[in-house]
Amino acid sequence: MTIEQMKRATTMGAYLEFVYNALIGPNKVFELPEYAAAIRAVGPDHCILSSDLGQAGNPLHPDGLEAFFRGLRAQGFSAAEIDQMSKTNPASLLGLN
Repeated sequence: MTIEQMKRATTMGAYLEFVYNALIGPNKVFELPEYAAAIRAVGPDHCILSSDLGQAGNPLHPDGLEAFFRGLRAQGFSAAEIDQMSKTNPASLLGLN
């Protein structure tokens, strides 16, 4: 999606998922600064972070998420923003809040 498409989707109530697996390995699709720019453009309140890991040869889920969150911190995201995207938003979407 383009940034404009992402913004449009969020106005309709969508959450955008950003997965760590797209940032690593031989099938890497994105760079972390691209993710950071997209998240900033739409706002952490509309984003969900996940690992999309579990395949042979990839990091374990907790290790992947830790690396993902560390990378986002290096891109300037606060611990509160990462918590919102990895805990609060998914819980809200699932009706667990």
